[in-house]
Amino acid sequence: MKKINSLWVEKYRPETLDGYICSSEIKEKFQNYIDSNDIPHLLFAGSVGIGKTTAAKLLINNLNCDHIVVNASDERGIDVIRNKIVGFAQTSGFNPLKVVLLEEADKLTPDAQEALRFVTEQYSKQTRFIITCNYPELLTDALKSRFRSLSLIPPSLKEVTIHLANMLELESIKFDKIDLVNLVKEHYPDIRYMVKVLQDDSSSGEYRPSQHNKSSQKYIDEIINVLVSKKNKATDFTKIRQIVADAGVYNFIPLFKKLYSDVDKYTKQPASVMLVIADYIYKDHFVPDKEINAMACLIQIIGDIYG
Repeated sequence: MKKINSLWVEKYRPETLDGYICSSEIKEKFQNYIDSNDIPHLLFAGSVGIGKTTAAKLLINNLNCDHIVVNASDERGIDVIRNKIVGFAQTSGFNPLKVVLLEEADKLTPDAQEALRFVTEQYSKQTRFIITCNYPELLTDALKSRFRSLSLIPPSLKEVTIHLANMLELESIKFDKIDLVNLVKEHYPDIRYMVKVLQDDSSSGEYRPSQHNKSSQKYIDEIINVLVSKKNKATDFTKIRQIVADAGVYNFIPLFKKLYSDVDKYTKQPASVMLVIADYIYKDHFVPDKEINAMACLIQIIGDIYG
């Protein structure tokens, strides 16, 4: 039975394999883990919002185990390994298996990663580790070698749209299918963010994309138009800076995606611009001010366009 939760992200998080959308290969592996009540040390890697935490919690909820959850974005130093994780691994449990879920492990310091590697070996008889990360390349090779890496591929756009439609129907929310399709296209593959937007914009009993979301798409189109027109380097920069400031957005991933998909429209050097976009998407996950990061990306693109 579903737990009662006011947040749709948690309320509709699948608790069994039947409700989990993934490849048949991953589902078969998970079923084997559950049947044997045992798992290897697991590493779930993939982009933001595709279901890494969901996969980890699904396994934990279906295993006969004790568990703790640690988020490395809050606790990234060696102390969390020594105190919280080792303390849990050392104590006697009520169940035959213990599982440590360490989220965003790519944010651990090098010393913390080395300590974690040691802990995974020392307490492997009874304790298993599941770590999630967006950027596995930030983990040391020594640590990664202790884990079985599973790259989670997000469901298709169609599957995500059906999933969101089912969610709205269960909540008795009226909606226009076109609005749902547009939401998925704009934010795919970040399913978690889509669910959040969906709940925020359905408070009236009907899903109505907020003016903020509509204006977000409008500002992206305006930027592309400026880049395509190529009137004047200084003027274009000033105009784009004003467009970004007026938009008031905080999630620039849709902008980066549009810059990528329309790259042939505004530059004759698409390969070099793609590398620029890829670099700033990566930085977006770490920088304290995402607007400055997005503007830096656009400045570099404008420089490449004008030469």
